[in-house]
Amino acid sequence: MARRHVRTSAGAAALAGIGIAAVGLAAPAQAVTITQDYECTYEVLNLGQIAGDPDVSVSYTVDLPTSVEEGEQITSDVTAVVTIPESRRDSLYSLLNVRAVDAPSDPLNAAGVSVSDGTDSVDGDIAFTSPLTDVPASGELVVTATGSVSVPAPSAGTYDVEATDLTAFIRGYADADGQSYTTNVTLRCTNVSESTSVGTIEVTEADSEPTPTTDEPTTDEPTTDEPTTDEPTSEDPDPTTSSDPTATSGSPTSVQTPALVQTDASQGGSGQSPALLLGGGLLAAVGGLGLTLTRRRASARH
Repeated sequence: MARRHVRTSAGAAALAGIGIAAVGLAAPAQAVTITQDYECTYEVLNLGQIAGDPDVSVSYTVDLPTSVEEGEQITSDVTAVVTIPESRRDSLYSLLNVRAVDAPSDPLNAAGVSVSDGTDSVDGDIAFTSPLTDVPASGELVVTATGSVSVPAPSAGTYDVEATDLTAFIRGYADADGQSYTTNVTLRCTNVSESTSVGTIEVTEADSEPTPTTDEPTTDEPTTDEPTTDEPTSEDPDPTTSSDPTATSGSPTSVQTPALVQTDASQGGSGQSPALLLGGGLLAAVGGLGLTLTRRRASARH
């Protein structure tokens, strides 16, 4: 059987705190009062164990829930009324000269609780404290302790809540105001009750919550805000596809050949023959061609 063990802090304590209630105000709960019987040994400071095992009776008042969800904390406030038999009260009063007792925050002030379905189980140790209490000159010694307990709810199922063993560390004072510490007594008690059951708790499966789809902001990766790193294609010139210098924009592609004008000799006044005019035209054409070639070479060098 799988068992888990939980111990609460000493500050949130109850004597045997066996009552358990679910966390949350909405959890239905009911007050339960039960009485458990314990068989105890007594160890007295500087005297050792006292003979005899008189019973100690403990009455618990707890808030026991009807159901909790698995995984939740199970908690309860507890009031425990401890009745110590007259024989032990007389030993404190007459033999040890004790007039008041208390139960401080101490690891020995602890009681057990078990939540089990026979297969899965959660065990808890609950620390407890008790205020200063007068020791009467006769009769039983009654001490009231208060506190709380908290254990995690097991997996879904029906569970029995049971009281287990307890220990107690009691300090004794020679005066009623608790100023003269004189001794201490350690009790180690076994639960001998016919029934150790406090009640039952139904542990239900936890409700699954749907995954939010529209309330939360999306986290899509940006597509247009970040700069791209594509390789340039048309802006950087490719040496293998550079333009032919002969096709450079802005350079003349043809030479205008001046027309030959035939001038009649009779139309004098100019003093120039047709041969001279033809020679001058050819020189002008060659000069224009040379200028064009010079511009094209200069463009190719750029």
